[in-house]
Amino acid sequence: MNNIEELQIKYRNIHRDIRHNENTLKILMSLEIEARKASVAEFSFFLKGVEYGLRNEFKKAEDNLDRAIEINDGVSDFWMEKGFAQFNQHKHEDALRSFDKSLELDSENGHSLRGIGLCYLEGPKDFIRALPFLEQAMKMYRTAGEKYWESLTRAKISHAQRMVAVHTNFEDNLNHDDRLARILALTRDIDHASEKNKIRFIDFVRQPHAGLKDKSTAFEVLRRWNSYTPIIADNFHASKGGGYFLKIAGYGLVIDPGFNFIENFKAEGHRFSEIDGIFITHAHNDHTADLESLLTLLYKYNETAMGKDFPNEDSIRADIARDRNCSIEDVSEKDIDSAFPFSNRRKIFDLYFPDSVFKKFISQIDLGSKNDIRVHIVASGDTFEVGPANLRVIGAKHNDIISDTSAVGVAFELGDTVLICTGDTGFSPEMEEQYKALARLYEDRFIILTAHLGGFKNYELDYLLSNGGYSSFYKNHLGRLGLIRVNEILSPEICLISEFGEEFKGLRIRIAQICEDLFDHEIKIIPADIGLKYDFEKKCFHGLKGLNFRENLPEYGNISFENLGYSLFQQDYSIHYYDNSAGFSDVDMVDVIRRAYDESTAQE
Repeated sequence: MNNIEELQIKYRNIHRDIRHNENTLKILMSLEIEARKASVAEFSFFLKGVEYGLRNEFKKAEDNLDRAIEINDGVSDFWMEKGFAQFNQHKHEDALRSFDKSLELDSENGHSLRGIGLCYLEGPKDFIRALPFLEQAMKMYRTAGEKYWESLTRAKISHAQRMVAVHTNFEDNLNHDDRLARILALTRDIDHASEKNKIRFIDFVRQPHAGLKDKSTAFEVLRRWNSYTPIIADNFHASKGGGYFLKIAGYGLVIDPGFNFIENFKAEGHRFSEIDGIFITHAHNDHTADLESLLTLLYKYNETAMGKDFPNEDSIRADIARDRNCSIEDVSEKDIDSAFPFSNRRKIFDLYFPDSVFKKFISQIDLGSKNDIRVHIVASGDTFEVGPANLRVIGAKHNDIISDTSAVGVAFELGDTVLICTGDTGFSPEMEEQYKALARLYEDRFIILTAHLGGFKNYELDYLLSNGGYSSFYKNHLGRLGLIRVNEILSPEICLISEFGEEFKGLRIRIAQICEDLFDHEIKIIPADIGLKYDFEKKCFHGLKGLNFRENLPEYGNISFENLGYSLFQQDYSIHYYDNSAGFSDVDMVDVIRRAYDESTAQE
């Protein structure tokens, strides 16, 4: 027996367990160490592909499995795992070819047989062709004593048999006198089309492997315009609100989920499973609009995690069946209810609200012990530990209709870096003193400031007549004067200008450039838009690095803040970020942006 065969046997022995074991990463790493010692590079790529698959990053999984197959295309499990990576991207034809290749190499690979059956079930809805593959897989699982996989496959067979019976009656029902039977027959194609939308939702709330949570620390802007304009949008693609998303060593914190937040979050490739908490600075709609939807998704996510209503491979029900090596049907609702409170599949949200937000949503928040939320009422001066970070609540001067004293901002202390989000705030003597205190506190830190401009007010011009008094400052936002004054006090390395009114379409870049010129380029000032992302560990932004002219594809990567450039796409007034040291032309940049725009609008 050679090295690759020995490693393959070890992998098959742990295949069932790694699907739900919290020590999965350690298990895979120990196998990878063995592969390296044995100089079996293809198995290292294979294990990396398996890991990405467990993280639900199926494109990366497929890429690594391709690299394994390039080195050695004679291993059945390589093709089998590639098939499932493709299946989970809904590339059913490609997956069928991979499963076929797997079976050429090992005709008794039950998982590949099951994979072919699933492709026919979920792709062309060819239930008759699916059945023999599923039935053959079930026999193999039964012979191997794999009761869990046998029961999971049996459930798919029952579904396929039921659908075959239903479809054989469709033609008769088209001419049936019973209108109820006819509506089912006449809407069959609509039913199939709607399944695609259901699949998109299932993908968004899909559970990742519990032991493979992303541990990165990064801040992402998912916001374009402020206030009421996204409600009365003329151009839905351009008139977007949103919020922010901060990851702290894997803990995902949503900040101010306003209009379109979930849409923007999903469009940037995120999944619901990444969210662990929500911080809201005040009660205005443009900072809270998607909160109710997030709480609804939390309920649905945990309901799906239980797996009571249907055989779900990524569920507590499945975990219990795997542990017992029993049929999934043998797991009772009582078993699931007993396991749920202690399961790592259960998601609990931390909600950080000032009292005005709590008052606004009190009727929607169940404070019972069995609920899946923990509420923290916050006020200026409070501090909380969030993983390795310290969350410091700071004051804000903003009337949110419910209260004119409750609005807050927040500072996140992340090692030698601090991220300060002003929230919506006017500027006043109290705010000046607060920011001077923060400047002293963070004197030795790398400061990233997210400053909410709001808009311009005509009375700001009175500053020229008032000898520098506060009466000319915007009352409810920073405005021009407050923006400059906060930067003067804090002297951050980076300032992200956000919370623009939609009246600044096409003007945000000019505002940022004027502000940066005022500080002689000692502060990097960036107009923030959806997709701007900063990695705290690598101390860089993410953006367009260059163009692969051979494949006509953009290449994205890490960009130092000094080299971050930005460009406006006039079609929807979006701002895009790139490496200004890369040397590609504005024409190339616009071409990349237009292709991305065309792809996104085609999906709407």
